[in-house]
Amino acid sequence: PGGGAAAALCAATAVALVEMVTRINEKKRSSPPVAKIRRRLQDLMTEDAKAFARISTLHKKGDKGPVFLKALKEGADCPEEICRLVSEASSYAVKQKNKTSRWLISDLKEAAVLLPAAFEAARFTVEVNLRSLEDEGRVGKVRSRLAAYEKKLRSNCRAILEGFHE
Repeated sequence: PGGGAAAALCAATAVALVEMVTRINEKKRSSPPVAKIRRRLQDLMTEDAKAFARISTLHKKGDKGPVFLKALKEGADCPEEICRLVSEASSYAVKQKNKTSRWLISDLKEAAVLLPAAFEAARFTVEVNLRSLEDEGRVGKVRSRLAAYEKKLRSNCRAILEGFHE
């Protein structure tokens, strides 16, 4: 596995904390919606590793043609999805802040530290793959989406990390 898989693992860990806090706050035994995000992130660990293996195999063969370019595009898709899911999870997390006891707030704050770290790690992988693409339109669209995800993520995490409440 490569950096994208590591980013997905970090993100899944952060989202698991949000999921735990949500379950306790809402006193539910059923899965909160954020659980679906965690499961998808777990799947993305494997998907990213497969994408990396494909790119690596083609690179070693010296294939720089359309098949390689397609693999690079697909290689950027997994970590971009990680970025999107991290941003989405931060929206669930921030909703828990005022419901969370002083005993659980540290878990929520830890998630607010890990989510941006996972985002940055995934973005590195996206950028590595985008650098080799010649499709400026696609590259611009991806970077624009990443900027929007990051803006929401940073705002939500900043709100979570601001002070404790009693």
